[in-house]
Amino acid sequence: MSFSRRLRLFLFGVVLGSVLMYFWVLKDKNIYKMPKGVIREKLAKMPLKLTTKASCQLACMQIDTASLRKAWKEAGIDFSLSKTNNKPCPTYYISFDPAFKNIKALNCTVCEDFAVLENVIEPVDTCACK
Repeated sequence: MSFSRRLRLFLFGVVLGSVLMYFWVLKDKNIYKMPKGVIREKLAKMPLKLTTKASCQLACMQIDTASLRKAWKEAGIDFSLSKTNNKPCPTYYISFDPAFKNIKALNCTVCEDFAVLENVIEPVDTCACK
């Protein structure tokens, strides 16, 4: 068998194998994710801890964490206001458009194993939480 025939058979096998692997393994997965989507996924799956201030604010506005997690699916993350270089855990500025139950935005620290809701930023400060 000549070299050109072996090369054509090899390339045919590589192309055929790649197509089969795509449809078998990667068909239903979105492998091209934006950073905002990755952070939203982390927030949805991680256990959420609340600071005393955030807990007070959510209780004052009568918002539970389950509805807050649902709103995160549509929330935007503003990287210009986020502190992504904080060590060991970056802090993200999560904004809601339109406002979600009087919450304009919030600050959330995302670590490897958990997320901490630090502060709820309201349009009008009606709660006396410190």
